[in-house]
Amino acid sequence: MSIVMKILLTGGTGSFGKAFVSNMLKRDKDFEIVIFSRNEKNQLEMEKELDDSRLNFIIGDIQDKNSLSHYAEGADAVIHSAALKHIPTCEKNPAEAVKTNILGSMNVISASIENNIKKVVFMSTDKAVLPTSTYGATKTVAERLFIDKKFTAIRFGNLAGSSGSVIPLFQKQSLTQDYLTVTDDKMTRFFISLNDAVEFMIKCINEMQGGEIYIPKMKSIEIENLARAIAPDTPIVYTGLRPGEKLHESMFNEYEVPRIKEYSDHYIMSSKPLEDAQCEDIYSSDKALKMTVHEIKDFVDNL
Repeated sequence: MSIVMKILLTGGTGSFGKAFVSNMLKRDKDFEIVIFSRNEKNQLEMEKELDDSRLNFIIGDIQDKNSLSHYAEGADAVIHSAALKHIPTCEKNPAEAVKTNILGSMNVISASIENNIKKVVFMSTDKAVLPTSTYGATKTVAERLFIDKKFTAIRFGNLAGSSGSVIPLFQKQSLTQDYLTVTDDKMTRFFISLNDAVEFMIKCINEMQGGEIYIPKMKSIEIENLARAIAPDTPIVYTGLRPGEKLHESMFNEYEVPRIKEYSDHYIMSSKPLEDAQCEDIYSSDKALKMTVHEIKDFVDNL
């Protein structure tokens, strides 16, 4: 990714941010990454662990537009991954979700425009598709804001192994209690490894034109099978869907199908209907190709 010399990475001390930075340190020699986040503890730990002069750790909040604009100066690209991401947290604190996920995103957009940055990528989620939660609704609005300004969004499924993923939860439960908790025996989700998400992000930064949404192709996992793959002999307790939670997720819906173009390993959604749209159905986790229990075990073991 030699065309990009300086990157502003919001939420850079999160699971994706750490994976992205680690990947970049292995591939490029001459660049700077500004790691912009408000988690002091994570910044200190990450800075000490990586100890690399190409990294510039900045304590900052995306709700502060002036700070964002200052540290965006001279950047070739902005990756916006900072957000309140947990559905229950956003349900309990909708005003804070709006301040961070919508107003904070508007600040990222303004800072990028002020600094004439063309390559600006927003990390979105399948929860933004026909949202039923506060989190999903804020991501939908943020997506629209970025696309309206001819920037790019990427819709990911669940980032496997991240702090908010159910995988570490199941692994912890298998060690600390005699049962695993699953919300519903029919629940399905899309999963992508952190490494694959980073590789896809780099691909999108290099190829993006602006005004589009990238969607990687992912296999689906039945959450009950995920629990059995992690702890096959541990009983499962079903707890029921949480407020705002869906049984299945979609990467795009029936209203978006006319704007979708399919490629070998991903889809691209245009901002307008396409004459050569190539999809005939929605891309949902209950209908997509699913991993077997054996495939899930390999997937988890290789995270």
